[in-house]
Amino acid sequence: MIRWLEAGPRRLGELRVPPKAFTPKVLSESLGAMERAGLVTRTAYDENRPALMTSSLLSVAP
Repeated sequence: MIRWLEAGPRRLGELRVPPKAFTPKVLSESLGAMERAGLVTRTAYDENRPALMTSSLLSVAP
């Protein structure tokens, strides 16, 4: 998942395209765990129906 986020923010549906083995539930749970660990930030936009949420990597200082 991290590899697909390296290019920039992605919608949940965009992350499901390459790894078809991920179910929506597993993908959402994994992104939530990565967010709690401080690796990913998720941003929700309520301007679209259904709601648009993007995920992106956070910078990690060495």
